[in-house]
Amino acid sequence: MKPVRYRPLFWLTLLGFAITAVGIAFLPDEVPLHFNAAGIADRYGSPYELLLLPALTGFMALLFWVIGRRSRSQAGLERLVVIAGCGTLLLFDGITVWALWLAASSGGLSSMTDTLKLVVSGAGLLLTFLCNLMPKAPMNAVFGVRTVWSMNSEAVWAKSQRFGGYTGMACGLLVLLGGVLLPGWAGLLAMGVLVILWAALSVAASWYFSKKIS
Repeated sequence: MKPVRYRPLFWLTLLGFAITAVGIAFLPDEVPLHFNAAGIADRYGSPYELLLLPALTGFMALLFWVIGRRSRSQAGLERLVVIAGCGTLLLFDGITVWALWLAASSGGLSSMTDTLKLVVSGAGLLLTFLCNLMPKAPMNAVFGVRTVWSMNSEAVWAKSQRFGGYTGMACGLLVLLGGVLLPGWAGLLAMGVLVILWAALSVAASWYFSKKIS
């Protein structure tokens, strides 16, 4: 089996820093950095504060690197961790681009609503992507539907991941749809309800599969 390469995590982190550095070069000395509930900028500061976003991306990359390295003993899991990390870092890079755009455009009345819609839509995409990986995941302690029942046997684990993965992809697509069609706060509320419902169903399913198989 070919060794898992972590370079994509490095390049996606570097991409975030490069985008931010280029953006800062074209920004004024003071930019909007926070918006209130009405979408109006209520705090201004140095554009260099925007470097916190790629720094957070770098922290996430390091976290996935650590998890991946510790998962080497489980066949296939290390590669899934890197793939999940790449999807997550892409979302963070997208948020970085959006933050730079807001800083350059000085925000506006729709900034908060548009940002919430972007975050909800991005979260829906990421959830769909991650849940697509779940049915492929071997039994582990870091990824998937992990309950006292799903960890009882390989058979229960496999069924739990298939159920959680397929329903999670449906949940992610509904979250994405809500992010596109609903106002910002409504989309965020809908996402919370959908994710809680999906998690509860996944836990209940793992209990059901455990009782059925035993």
